Amino acid sequence: MTPFLLAQPRVSGAPSAGNNLQACAIVFVISIVAATFQITHWVHPTMGFGHEDVDVARSLAATGSFADPFGSHTGPTAHVAPLYPLLLAGLLKSAGAGDLAGHIMVWLTILAYAGCAVLLVLVSNVLFHDAVPGILGALLVNCVPQFRMDPAWETTCISAGVLALILLLAHLRETGARLFWKLALAGAFAGMLVLMNPAVILIVLPALVVLYGSQVKVWGVFLTVMFLVCLPWTIRNYRVFHAFFFVRDNLGLELYVSNNDCEASRIWNAGCPAHPTASRAETEAVREMGELNYNRDRMAKATAWISTHRAAFLQLVFERFAGFWFPLSGYAPPPFSFGVCCTTLLSLPGLAWMYRRRRDAAWLMFAVAAAYPWLYCLVRSDIRYRYPILWVSLLPAGYFLAQLAPLVRKWRRSEVLPLRSGSSLFLVRNAECRSLDLRFRSGSSRPVYQQTSMVRPGYRLFAF
Repeated sequence: MTPFLLAQPRVSGAPSAGNNLQACAIVFVISIVAATFQITHWVHPTMGFGHEDVDVARSLAATGSFADPFGSHTGPTAHVAPLYPLLLAGLLKSAGAGDLAGHIMVWLTILAYAGCAVLLVLVSNVLFHDAVPGILGALLVNCVPQFRMDPAWETTCISAGVLALILLLAHLRETGARLFWKLALAGAFAGMLVLMNPAVILIVLPALVVLYGSQVKVWGVFLTVMFLVCLPWTIRNYRVFHAFFFVRDNLGLELYVSNNDCEASRIWNAGCPAHPTASRAETEAVREMGELNYNRDRMAKATAWISTHRAAFLQLVFERFAGFWFPLSGYAPPPFSFGVCCTTLLSLPGLAWMYRRRRDAAWLMFAVAAAYPWLYCLVRSDIRYRYPILWVSLLPAGYFLAQLAPLVRKWRRSEVLPLRSGSSLFLVRNAECRSLDLRFRSGSSRPVYQQTSMVRPGYRLFAF
């Protein structure tokens, strides 16, 4: 009988650098288009009252003082981290406080968003030795909107920076490079991110644990440089407030407005604790007491409420934990909450699959996902707090979709083959030949071949 060629297996291999560059360029263009559409149709960004970073930037541009985060004169502040207000202040100083500065910030935010998408591809290529999961994750975040891009907040820039840091750390480990200057560069970059949002340290430390384990020299160089970058701002805070704290001091206020009888009962009225951005009385209290004393007073009130309402506090923590991963109504506008929920759901089977095949990458995802969210379970949740680790869901979701496509193809190939009973299947490579058994459906003389995964590169599948 003349042999009939059933399948020519595709020899799989790592994508070439040219293919990766082309994929990154395509993802970048798609992301620019998607971000522009989302901002013009859904986000409608503003740079007005209520954005502490913007208010501090205006104070810097007008008076040169890092102060007044609540829209009126309250004095020097450590309520926000310094780097993003400094960036905004430089823009306001050079472009003015008109529409031009707003348009520039919008386009910088769009570029940061597109950078996130491209970095997903690059990180995927390093962690999985395959860019496809990153490409699919980037397409997912563009097709199902998830980033609420608002230039008044630093979250989009932080998200791009975190991905760049993960790429740098993973690349250094992958290539075996342990040179002092490269680790110092990574530590300096991490320090800059911490000066934009100190919560980044809850991403950096788990990543170091997974990627470098107990390599003391790596930890020493990286963390020393990172804290040296933050040291000047720590000294500034001590000189202004005569107290030591790490980068910013707003936890007392956030705990106070997030844990109280109104939050627990979901009944809000004029007597509920309020944020100074929404309450003139609280703003006056900040001015009269000073920001440091105000935060300490609010911290004492918050801890007192938590100690006497433990069950209500634990219920709030659980609700915020659920809202962090599945931001349903009340946490974000519908298009973005729906997109984040879809990505989270797709990431679950992706993580399980990844744990079986790429365990080191899976542990990185698990470690970051376990360490980062807990800070935002203690305070009011918002979808933008999720963005710095959204890649922890996007990459597993892309990995799941990448693994799903070959399964569909295998399932289609494993359907009933048009062979008669007694036919044989052989894997042939040069002079080597391996026979495969055929399995028949009950009551049918047509065989079912379910061992396509045995067709390795270099073999051809023949039927006789």
